[in-house]
Amino acid sequence: TDERDKSKRQTYLIIECVKGKIKVLEKGYKHIEYLVSLVLRNREKNEIRINAKFKVTKEDEFKILIRCIIIGILLIEKGSDILLGIDEKVRRYFMKNLSNRKRIDEEYCIEMLAIEKFLKEEDLKLDILKHSELENIKEEKGKIRKLLELMKKENFETYEINVMDEALTINEFNLFWKYVLITGDLRG
Repeated sequence: TDERDKSKRQTYLIIECVKGKIKVLEKGYKHIEYLVSLVLRNREKNEIRINAKFKVTKEDEFKILIRCIIIGILLIEKGSDILLGIDEKVRRYFMKNLSNRKRIDEEYCIEMLAIEKFLKEEDLKLDILKHSELENIKEEKGKIRKLLELMKKENFETYEINVMDEALTINEFNLFWKYVLITGDLRG
């Protein structure tokens, strides 16, 4: 029964992201739209699917994917095992072993620390899918990508998500200047 209970609490978190429109505002700023889809699925194939968009001023698909992981983790039941089905680049980043000094200077330090803290507090275990398991969901990711491309082409109405840097701060080592959080990539 323990093995059955464990498999019952395993949740797949599948994330796909497509770059959308680029809008240039009158002041010369540009807004880049990313369409994202998060799929939370348990072993019984029950799933929750969330489609949304992020508007950012800096082109960074990687940051969008990491923030989608944060949103997905927030939606998963306490004590679950999360099986992460994500892009190969993001997989490599999660598997990379960084020293503490490098982590402080890392561009995505805030997001990674927030993920670590939440996993610990909610007794969640994050597991990257092995290559064979990833092959099984590749077809699903293809369908999701086609849906996102259709949404981009047909200009479907989607909800906009914004994850604030300040909401992700978790310890006294965060650096602020005039009450604005200075992220790792901006430090000297």
